[in-house]
Amino acid sequence: MKNYSGAQGLRLSGKGWEIKAYLQQMLRRQEDKISLSDYLTKRYGPCRD
Repeated sequence: MKNYSGAQGLRLSGKGWEIKAYLQQMLRRQEDKISLSDYLTKRYGPCRD
């Protein structure tokens, strides 16, 4: 699995189960229980469509 993170956001590539496990691990590292969407917004800013 590969992950690319920078000022523009987070990009993950790999098998579905690898990405799911990586995201769950990221959320487990947080002290407070927040959703994935809230975590990504807090870390990378609002989504740019």
